[in-house]
Amino acid sequence: MKKRMMKYKIRFLFLSFTLTFLFFFSLFLLKPITSAKFQSGTNISLDVDYAVFLFQEELFSFQMNTEGIVPREEPYYYTFSVSNYDNKKMSDVDLSYSLQIRTTTNLPITYELYKNESPGEDAINLLKNCNTIQDEDGSWYYEFSKTEETLFSYRVQSKDVYILAIKFPLAYSFSDAYADSLDLVEFTIEAKQVIGEV
Repeated sequence: MKKRMMKYKIRFLFLSFTLTFLFFFSLFLLKPITSAKFQSGTNISLDVDYAVFLFQEELFSFQMNTEGIVPREEPYYYTFSVSNYDNKKMSDVDLSYSLQIRTTTNLPITYELYKNESPGEDAINLLKNCNTIQDEDGSWYYEFSKTEETLFSYRVQSKDVYILAIKFPLAYSFSDAYADSLDLVEFTIEAKQVIGEV
């Protein structure tokens, strides 16, 4: 009788383990079919030099160094992205963000910024109204007006890809005045929580 009960227990445990395994395995197979994912933002595919993930209300700054650029006919391109998700988590609040760029005035270069589109004739340059300002140390900067606010809903994975085009005209290649100079580009992203429906 004990051997028979032991046999039933072993069969029961084996059957329970098998059913549990099959249940989780079927969930794993069905997950891509049944879970809906939403994403908004860009459809251009570029290697991103820098990525910013916004999860809450915050002020975020980073810098790009233009070391090594020389005058040439083609612009230099730097890319970065701003999103409300990464590989591990997603923002759980609605956010809006704006972007501001400040550069040093060391080189005679011009800047253009594009969002979710490649530079071209029909592309819209987001950098407008450049002001020359002096900080408390006496250094001079170009400061561009803030971009329009972009909204990210917490319900949707959103990503914006920006392309910064830097033009250093070939006409300056004959001058040694800028040989050891570089410009520093500072990006400030201000994210705010949005109350209400996005």
